[in-house]
Amino acid sequence: MRLLVMVLLLISTVAAADPAQWVGDVSLSAGVEHWSDWLLSNASTGSTGLTPDFQFHALLSLDGGIKISHELALIAHGSVTSPRYLYQYAFCDDPIPGEIQANSPFRYVAIEAGLGVEYQPTDGVWVSPWIGMLKLVLLGHVASLSQDAEPVYGLTGGFDVASDDAGNHLSIVANVSYSRLRTGSKYSEEDSSYLDLTAGLAYRFW
Repeated sequence: MRLLVMVLLLISTVAAADPAQWVGDVSLSAGVEHWSDWLLSNASTGSTGLTPDFQFHALLSLDGGIKISHELALIAHGSVTSPRYLYQYAFCDDPIPGEIQANSPFRYVAIEAGLGVEYQPTDGVWVSPWIGMLKLVLLGHVASLSQDAEPVYGLTGGFDVASDDAGNHLSIVANVSYSRLRTGSKYSEEDSSYLDLTAGLAYRFW
């Protein structure tokens, strides 16, 4: 709720500001994600995650904010992934006590929202750290995954490959985000770490 209030406050500040101070980015990228929990796997083979499993997906990101100096801007960040599959594993007592069996795969999308800054140390190069909340929208029942929004930390950076005098830029962009989600498993007290890495193209207005 606090994050939503802060985002709405930033939006109202941007709306009241001189349009010349507005900044914005929209990017489309592709990449991979990884879960650390060995009871979770996103491999199409359904492996137990004892070796790293990665899955390709698309990511749509939108950032907008207001300049507070020539090099720095305050931004609100939002993103959504394409649907992905994940396998959940569980301990079963029948027919063999403690045997690991795979449940059916389920689909989900990851939605991120947060606040950050965009820093442009020199023309054509920029970096944007942000912090916010991650929400997994589960398309199926998954008892061991928290469906609450969890803190997430992200970093976006890029460099311009084309620009004009009006402030329009075409950029190569890379994104990374990291979060820890509660598994709720009685066999594992540890959280699951979620790592997302993507790269693609972005349109920037600065």
